[in-house]
Amino acid sequence: MEKLRVIVDIEPTEDGRTNIQVLQNKEQDLSSEDLAHILAGGLALCIRSCEDDGKVMGDIMNYLQREFIDNDFQIGKYGTGG
Repeated sequence: MEKLRVIVDIEPTEDGRTNIQVLQNKEQDLSSEDLAHILAGGLALCIRSCEDDGKVMGDIMNYLQREFIDNDFQIGKYGTGG
């Protein structure tokens, strides 16, 4: 199996929002679900390396809950609504 690469590109905007893009190499054909699983694995690795991993995990869970409740979130659009 060949090495896969996922790139997260983050750009703050002047209005205080954030433009986030998840990118892959052109020759890869990963689905959105594949990308989500890869990013979740990377996120878990990052959380485990934190000194207070329980707090970091809680912060991220709260963020995800807000993200999916916030009606401003749109796939392919700018910003997350904070």
